[in-house]
Amino acid sequence: MGAEKRWIPISLRTWYIVLLVGSMLGIAVAIEIALHFSQEHSGWATDAANSQTGVRHFAFTLPPTIVAMIIIGLWSWTNIEIQRMQPYIDLAHGNAKSETTLLLDYTRTNTFLIWMHAASNKHWVVTLASIIALAGLAFQPLAAGWLTVRNIWLPLPPTSVRNLKTVGLSPDFSNLVPFVSAAGYAEAQALYALPDPAFIKDGWTVQPFVVPTNQTLNGTIFANTVGIKTWSGCEAADSVGIAQDPRGGVDLNATWGDCTSQFFIDTNATQQWGVQLVTQCLTGNVSTTPDEYKPVVFWVFDSSQALAAVTFCQPAISVANVDVEVNCQDGSLQNVTVSNVPWPGGDNITGPPMNGIPLNGIAFNLTNPDRYVLGRENATQSILPAAIWQSAVMNNGTDIMFNNSGTGWVELTDQVYSLYLALVASSVYFVDSDPSSHIELKINTVQSRILLSPIATHILAAALVILGCLGFIVHLYHKKLREPLALHHSPGTIASAVAITANSDFGNLMHGKQQEKEIVQALRNKRFKLDRSTGKIVLDREGSLDDDPEKLDESDGLPYIRRNTWRSLRTASPPASEHDHA
Repeated sequence: MGAEKRWIPISLRTWYIVLLVGSMLGIAVAIEIALHFSQEHSGWATDAANSQTGVRHFAFTLPPTIVAMIIIGLWSWTNIEIQRMQPYIDLAHGNAKSETTLLLDYTRTNTFLIWMHAASNKHWVVTLASIIALAGLAFQPLAAGWLTVRNIWLPLPPTSVRNLKTVGLSPDFSNLVPFVSAAGYAEAQALYALPDPAFIKDGWTVQPFVVPTNQTLNGTIFANTVGIKTWSGCEAADSVGIAQDPRGGVDLNATWGDCTSQFFIDTNATQQWGVQLVTQCLTGNVSTTPDEYKPVVFWVFDSSQALAAVTFCQPAISVANVDVEVNCQDGSLQNVTVSNVPWPGGDNITGPPMNGIPLNGIAFNLTNPDRYVLGRENATQSILPAAIWQSAVMNNGTDIMFNNSGTGWVELTDQVYSLYLALVASSVYFVDSDPSSHIELKINTVQSRILLSPIATHILAAALVILGCLGFIVHLYHKKLREPLALHHSPGTIASAVAITANSDFGNLMHGKQQEKEIVQALRNKRFKLDRSTGKIVLDREGSLDDDPEKLDESDGLPYIRRNTWRSLRTASPPASEHDHA
């Protein structure tokens, strides 16, 4: 005859376990490699609009969960077969109690309690297999949290855009439109807290360029370009004197170093303010300096309290190579830093005709101006001090202007006048650039990226490796344990139960037993085995000549002596030795 053919469940065959464990180890290695690339490349780009919710979110989070479900399901199949076969393995080894074989069914025990039940029966393979199955349930939540979507600050590829302007004195600004417009914006900012315009911040006016809004709106541009820095040079007057004027008003006298200024003020108005040139200084060449380059003085007077504040301002300017950060959405400057590369000069701002002295924006060198130009000049001279006054009103009242010897007026003047000078610089100190002039930009933007969770990845990989190795050990031990077992068909069906019990002493023992108590009572104190030749369950050692003649059955308290029991049961239940090979 050929070799004995045994029935072994598919999920307990070596090739199945090797594939399952190999897949678990392979997945563990794969997700660790994926984590490495995720960290190295900051994940993978995804659509911000659909990555957090909706179908796309479901699409990329579902596959890991499906893989986890498959692994759990495949090992659960193995676990169930181990539980089903345990009674038969005990029977194959012989001398098996009914409690751990014929009356045992692990598949009907609560999944979370099987390992304890198996441990109480000292079925260690079932115990470990059940623990692995329980631990494997963690795969699904870990897989669900494996992929995350986060907003990451990442650089885009460098891009080249056109410079819109270059440093140079505008050839014609005699219509004064840039000045009155700048004064108007400064006043609007004081009234409505407007932000600084594009490419202007803290006295810096940066050479404008095309903002590539087609790449991103939520990002920052980094560029090396040219900036013009203007300072208001505003300081409080050294002294301020108020004297009655014969004309009915008051004379305001202020000194600043060796410079003096006098103002006649009509006291019919409660609050008054204004700006004028500084024309009298003992030293220097103020008297010969063109009016558009002279220092200026801003003043405010409150006739109800006879209080005055005066600020002298001497504007200054410089040109430098700068590193800038620009908002992609509106071109607003985020930061300006002077670069290590010095400005080479050769321009008409730091060189002739300006020679590094900026226009004060208050007085102008006009030739035959029309009434509209003169109107813009007057408007500019009126708007600026009014903007400073309005800024005080918006900042806790006008009393701030006279606090600390007029330092409040100095601070407000510096804020408004500095913005005004920067706005003037954007129109007057830059000219249109050559169309071929380009600048290279680096853009960092917030991108929605799919990332791997490091914690979930490491835990998942470790669990796959540990449980995979333990599963393989369970397989090897179980394979050794079931060597005596020779099942000829799949157990578990009614037909199978009849096939392995019919025409055997076990079948005769169960004859007429229907109630659970009757079945348990009939099987008590008896040992069983699986006849290897017939594949039937038979009695083992019941009434065996190897039994101790004085042994008492402690389970039911009934003494039985080998010889008497042997004779009394010989007729009712044939011994296993007679039926092992039937």
